[in-house]
Amino acid sequence: MDGTDIVRAGATGRLFCGVYAAPTLGTFVRSMSEDNDRQWSTVSSDFVAGLAAHAPVLTRARRGSACSGPGRDLLMLDVDDTVLPVRSLRKEQVGYTYRRCQGLSVQLVTASRAGSRPVILGQQLRAGTASGKPGGAAGLVADALAVATAAFAVDPTAIVLRGDSAYYSAELVAAVHAVGGYVSVGIKKFVNVTALIDGIDPDRWEGIDYPGAVWDRDARRWESDAEVAEVPFVGFSSNSRPASDQVPGRLIIRRVKITEPGTLMPVYRHHAFFTTLPDSYSTVEADRIHRGHAIIEQVNADLKGSTLAHLPTTSFAGNSAWVHLAAMAYNLLHAAAALTTSLVNCTSASIRYKLVNVAARLTRSGRHLTLHLPARWPWATARTELSTALRSPPAVPFA
Repeated sequence: MDGTDIVRAGATGRLFCGVYAAPTLGTFVRSMSEDNDRQWSTVSSDFVAGLAAHAPVLTRARRGSACSGPGRDLLMLDVDDTVLPVRSLRKEQVGYTYRRCQGLSVQLVTASRAGSRPVILGQQLRAGTASGKPGGAAGLVADALAVATAAFAVDPTAIVLRGDSAYYSAELVAAVHAVGGYVSVGIKKFVNVTALIDGIDPDRWEGIDYPGAVWDRDARRWESDAEVAEVPFVGFSSNSRPASDQVPGRLIIRRVKITEPGTLMPVYRHHAFFTTLPDSYSTVEADRIHRGHAIIEQVNADLKGSTLAHLPTTSFAGNSAWVHLAAMAYNLLHAAAALTTSLVNCTSASIRYKLVNVAARLTRSGRHLTLHLPARWPWATARTELSTALRSPPAVPFA
């Protein structure tokens, strides 16, 4: 909020008119109540739809081979929560998180395609004690699914929800299946899961392209420290759950060899996840699709390095409004970058540095204001592309 004083200082006050002062904005944020949270959620959802109508916000990357992998025709929805450490215990709802620190929790749902930067579809500020738990995720995902189908005109049967083991939830899976989508979520080592892992035939393990893997041309397979195998599995089949909650799917296990000195037998670390992806996706392809869930960590790091580096008020409702504003700012920056050819894969900080914070000289002549941009700005081409696109009629392409 202090940055608003920059666009009010000197001659910029004539260029950017109607900008509120920092204390006024602070008063506005602190005036928020719990009743406003749903309003902010609706505004941010409409904002995503508006951006998608004017910019290809899910444009695939223009370089690299990420577009050629499995699931390139799917829309990936990723759900995750991240901890915002808080030093002041005066902030409301601060609690002891699973990160062993005092803080608050932010839950996000993002959308991405193979090789594209993620877009935030839903966000939610939660109490610190809720970190690492799926509380409120089912409703957040349901809203995100509605935004995805409305904004991107995507077939719900081409949507995959990915998450870690905290989101192995019958309510969450039901929300996705209600629209015809698929899920791919981690699963903890329950007794039945451990028994299935122990019963896998050693010959069924298959090498995968993993860091450090080597392709054996003669055997035509990957020689890797990581392997995958698959067994049929029915999710939520415990005796305490009704039959309506049971979901048939696939249990895919990835094991990674651990090198420990002095051991005669190999030691493995197992990672299991439950997926309802059809059998047309092989075990290796389904594992690669699931591992792509890590892309949401880029969004977490981006927000923590910019707008969520600090929560401005002690009010929980005010900080919740700030989280919605942070998500909209993130989407706005990346929508602007999507209208250029060189800044598609940049972070928010890089977009601000190269595209927004451009040094300029303001002159006034004949009652007109003129901005003189630097002639040799290194990213002048991107700036010109953005200006041209903003002056053109709105397009609705979605790549």
